[in-house]
Amino acid sequence: MSIIESTLTHELLTSYLKYNETKGEFTWIKRPNKNIHLHTRAGTKNSAGYRVISLFGKRYPEHRLAWFYVHGEMPKHEIDHINQIRDDNRISNLRQVTRSENQRNKTRKDSRVDEIGIWWCRRRKRYIAEISLNGKKVYQKSFTDIDEAISARKAKALELGFHENHGKTQAQY
Repeated sequence: MSIIESTLTHELLTSYLKYNETKGEFTWIKRPNKNIHLHTRAGTKNSAGYRVISLFGKRYPEHRLAWFYVHGEMPKHEIDHINQIRDDNRISNLRQVTRSENQRNKTRKDSRVDEIGIWWCRRRKRYIAEISLNGKKVYQKSFTDIDEAISARKAKALELGFHENHGKTQAQY
């Protein structure tokens, strides 16, 4: 079996790439092809804002490779960027979560409000704060004031065990 046909092993990963846990970046320590320069940053940013690394004809999300590099096994679930910055791949910013947990950080596509779990209802002319768990709404309340809606939703989210950075567009350092 050729190297391209085989699955990526931890040994193969660490023989070609070096991961800097503090910066969250990979650099090449061995050339997989003639177009790669040693000791340069590996990968590029894709259209969704995530960094990806091509290795032996396959593109890998950098955050998944970082997890694999540090923990020695590919993540079984999704990897969440705690601070919501898609190209911040420091291991301290990554956590393994289920699909359901990761979906909690999504904003509605039809929302005019740039806040997770808050949207404007034209018919009622009120802000709606809501939380869903496992496909079921567990919290929904309407407010005339957006700040009240945000505060109420965040308090309920913490009560329900959501991560403290849930709903933030950028973590506060």
